[in-house]
Amino acid sequence: MYWEIAVVYADKDRYTRMAVWEDISKHHTGDVPLVVGGDFNCIMAKEEKKGGKAFHFNPAANDMASFMMSNDLVDSGYIGPAFTWSNNKDIRSRIFSRLDRFLLSSSIIDSFQGLKVKHLTRLASDHCPILCSFLGDVKMVYSSWIKFEDVWASYPMAWQLVKQKWQVNDVGTEFVKL
Repeated sequence: MYWEIAVVYADKDRYTRMAVWEDISKHHTGDVPLVVGGDFNCIMAKEEKKGGKAFHFNPAANDMASFMMSNDLVDSGYIGPAFTWSNNKDIRSRIFSRLDRFLLSSSIIDSFQGLKVKHLTRLASDHCPILCSFLGDVKMVYSSWIKFEDVWASYPMAWQLVKQKWQVNDVGTEFVKL
């Protein structure tokens, strides 16, 4: 089975997020299942937020719902803590939200009965890591499309990390090594 994966860090700005949804939709070959995971920076329901201002279904949530519908994506659900982000303020001002998730083509959910998404314990970040695991026979296929964010180049440690990883003597093309 072939499928595509998109990892997102969606901007807080609604219009920038919409551009990400459009970009993923444009590059997705509709006949192949799609997995989209990461920080969506969007709350989809009142149960996904605790603290702060009351949740109201807003245009940004509607944009994401439209993106999901047009690409036949469903929220995978999860095991673990309900919220994936916290503002880390004192207890009276603390806000918790579910901003991180995995969206999957409905055909993947039907094919992989052993699919699990876990919200892991939040340690050093304001986000908790999320883990998506599949049980089943999965064939690895690599796409030639790579997205680079300019902001990554502004972190001095990023250059060192890339240099170290490119010097590793792995088997495969440079894309596979990356």
